Amino acid sequence: MNMQMNPKLKQLRPGKIVSGIAAVLIVLLIGANSFVSVEYGHVGLYKTFGKLNDNTLSPGIHFKIPFIQTVIQVNTQVTKAETDTSASSKDLQPVSTHVAVNYSVNKASAFNLMNNIGGNFDSVIINPAIQEIVKEVTAKYPAEDLITRRDVVSSEISEHLTARLAKYDLIVNDINIVNFKFSEAFNQSIEA
Repeated sequence: MNMQMNPKLKQLRPGKIVSGIAAVLIVLLIGANSFVSVEYGHVGLYKTFGKLNDNTLSPGIHFKIPFIQTVIQVNTQVTKAETDTSASSKDLQPVSTHVAVNYSVNKASAFNLMNNIGGNFDSVIINPAIQEIVKEVTAKYPAEDLITRRDVVSSEISEHLTARLAKYDLIVNDINIVNFKFSEAFNQSIEA
């Protein structure tokens, strides 16, 4: 038997096969890097060469320019920030307060928030605002009223915090004063 090789197989060289595989891999890499998924409960913002674009992306799959654009995801779901503060009541009793605030990011204003403040807005804006407002409101009430009129104190803190965070397009959903702690001497005088 006389076997002859197919002339088409003779033309295929190992270099062409490697080149073809490399081309396919490059196309797949670019294709896979051309799409991004924005998670439910988030909005996305394009970042092109370090600059944010004000086009807000809704949850779902979106096209992006491979290797040039990235998408920053901003959580717009209700998030909790907890802060401990130390202050003095109107009658100069030392008060330690643990406050939990549920807040969310306004979807329409996510660009302004990320462009002006950045992703660490909770530590830059929210926690200092909570501490300042709790100290301010706590100083208006005698220690006894902080206990007996807790709902009024909480409402006033919420009102001030809502106004303060609205400047940054953050929405206060709820505020809870988890705990008031007073000095041992004050606690003993209440018990007596």
